[in-house]
Amino acid sequence: MESFEVDEADSTACFSNFFDDEEFTLTFLAVTSDIRNHFRSTMSLQSIRNRSGKIRRRSLLSPRSSAFMQLYNGGQDDALITMTGLNYSTFHELLAIFSPIFHEYTPHVNSGCNISHLPYRRFRRGRRRTIDAIIALSLVLVWTRTRGTYASLQVIFGMTASNISKWLRFSKRILLLALMGVPEAKIQMPSLQQVRLFQEVIRARYPTLTHVWGAMDGLKVTIHKPTDDIMQSHFYNGWTHGHYIANLFLFTPDGHIRAAYLNSPGTTHDSTMATMSRIYNQIDDVFYYFMEGTKVVVDSAFAAEDRPSLVKSFSNNVRRDGQSQATT
Repeated sequence: MESFEVDEADSTACFSNFFDDEEFTLTFLAVTSDIRNHFRSTMSLQSIRNRSGKIRRRSLLSPRSSAFMQLYNGGQDDALITMTGLNYSTFHELLAIFSPIFHEYTPHVNSGCNISHLPYRRFRRGRRRTIDAIIALSLVLVWTRTRGTYASLQVIFGMTASNISKWLRFSKRILLLALMGVPEAKIQMPSLQQVRLFQEVIRARYPTLTHVWGAMDGLKVTIHKPTDDIMQSHFYNGWTHGHYIANLFLFTPDGHIRAAYLNSPGTTHDSTMATMSRIYNQIDDVFYYFMEGTKVVVDSAFAAEDRPSLVKSFSNNVRRDGQSQATT
């Protein structure tokens, strides 16, 4: 039998051109969706449950006897840091401003996506909430350290998927209301006095960085892979082969976030986020206000060549023009 050899480059090019046709791509996605829907319609109720990825109430502990409450009652800082990112003292400090607002609102509203203020009563009526402020705050903090799937949260907190969805949405909004009333939690550029102080602190630790007052870098947060093909393409990062949400943060030595750009698709470049959010302009404003030129340290992902307000790191501490360059 005669054999045929297909050039790999030609095969790849043909396959790529095959999917470059926008009309064909849309048709292909529509047919795939119809096949998926038809397959689901032929499944039995038990088969649908087996593929739902959810854990039913019978297989879970109660929230007050859950794995997290066992961890929380253990009193070990390292365990709580692993789950929530906070030690007990910091957790209780945040809980103190979260709890009062938590008890003023309810997630049980007709719209299903909002919170409602509870009417004032001298004596509380009805059953006590199964989900208290500790569980609600912990749910948000633990969720931020996952890819967004509910399966692990169900086991950790002893809640079904529908309850996880409701209380997670509710608790995120309560936490936002709580932090909005805390001046230290506000994202804002530093004052002139703070900029001078940050320069001195950084210079004392890194003598070569004489005029630096902060550092800026991007952060990619891993997320659960979207089911929609088009959305997947927006959040998929080919360099790291994963799905992410891209964020950008400008830090100062006191640990505060001075500027931020959040929830951008994972394909967004760090320098692009700095341009879209106008963080570059904010850094330039500080630079030109001080005649001596205050700067921010960034890595090679940012366009430092055209901005004197940035100190950019280079490979082997050498710039492209051959001059020595300070690094972070």
